[in-house]
Amino acid sequence: HGDVDQAATLAELLEANGLTVWWDRRLVPGDKFHALIDKQIEDARAVIVLWSPASVASDWVLGEAQTAHEAGKLVPVKIAACKLPIPYRGVHTPEVFKTASELEGLARMLSEKLGKPSPVGGKAMASQSAVSFSKGSTQRGEARRS
Repeated sequence: HGDVDQAATLAELLEANGLTVWWDRRLVPGDKFHALIDKQIEDARAVIVLWSPASVASDWVLGEAQTAHEAGKLVPVKIAACKLPIPYRGVHTPEVFKTASELEGLARMLSEKLGKPSPVGGKAMASQSAVSFSKGSTQRGEARRS
């Protein structure tokens, strides 16, 4: 549950700073999640990928990270000690798992960056893997200025 807890905390901090956060916990039964997630990534201003041992092993998270990276929207964050996937080792990835204040500082920095209006509008999306009851499940989210 650590990944989900950290994602929820980051989402709450981003929302407290005026951003709206979306992730797959807001899917409604019957939603076509492939198409919906694709659309959310497309519309996002930034895609936050929370790297952990579970997320680096998730095909879903790797696919979302690749899509975000290709679109120039990837905002990677390490929430646990892990070896980053090869394509992302050269991308600056802050670590926020050593002290509680690191996550708050990251949320403040992202809120300042994402709070600025984009020339084309859009949202910021957060993606992270879940370490809950179902193996390999993912939680995807996005933040946009309210």
